[in-house]
Amino acid sequence: MNRNLKVFLIVLASIFIAGASLTYGAMTAPGRQKPQPVATQAPKPTKAQLENKLAEELSVITRVLTTAYPKITTDYVIGKGQLFDQGQWFGTTLTYKGKDSDNRDTLRVLMQKKAGIWIMRSTPPRPLLSVKDFPDVPRSILKTINQPVSLPGTSNSPTIGA
Repeated sequence: MNRNLKVFLIVLASIFIAGASLTYGAMTAPGRQKPQPVATQAPKPTKAQLENKLAEELSVITRVLTTAYPKITTDYVIGKGQLFDQGQWFGTTLTYKGKDSDNRDTLRVLMQKKAGIWIMRSTPPRPLLSVKDFPDVPRSILKTINQPVSLPGTSNSPTIGA
């Protein structure tokens, strides 16, 4: 075989391989991607900010709670409660203040603020709030609300005024 023909065939093969590589790369390149919007999360409020917000919201929260369950005003003491996360979760305890020692469970209440309105999530209030019943609620919030308290009428129970 002629030397010039060999060089020509090698150059031709190189051009063919390079063209095939470019074509393959262009065909397998990922398509244009739309830029993903950057989710900017508001900074988590401090405990003091949540307490200030609770002071503003407490009357509305209490009204929603007592409207849903009117007997709360006569049979229970509503605990101080606490706002959680960005202030859209509220949890508190209801401590029984009656004389019936068989009915002295402390109940837990969970409320959520949706579209500016407080709604009851724990309907009815219950002794413990479980992750199974509230899968969309952060576990840390449920743990905080479920902290143990003493039964009313015992020496280390919360003070209940007459």
